[in-house]
Amino acid sequence: MELSEEQRAKILEWFDSKWPIPNICPVCNSEQWGILDRVFRFPEFNPPIHRLEMNVPVILLVCQICGYILFFSAEAVGIIEEMLPHEQVKIESNKG
Repeated sequence: MELSEEQRAKILEWFDSKWPIPNICPVCNSEQWGILDRVFRFPEFNPPIHRLEMNVPVILLVCQICGYILFFSAEAVGIIEEMLPHEQVKIESNKG
């Protein structure tokens, strides 16, 4: 899905509110990031039958120097209103 200008603005606003400056790349220490202009989906892989059951829509933030990629939930960022019930992801914590 290609991002509209409105969606790009919403993403930038979300990052500004959640990720304090400086936004340093953990690999090369650069502060030069770019947002890819599409929403991508990660499919769940279920061997041995190679059936794809669940997809997670993500926004990709890419370091412009080394290419390191950060993945953010498109739903959490607010550009996809709500995933279908069968696509919802339960996030479990390892904290006791």
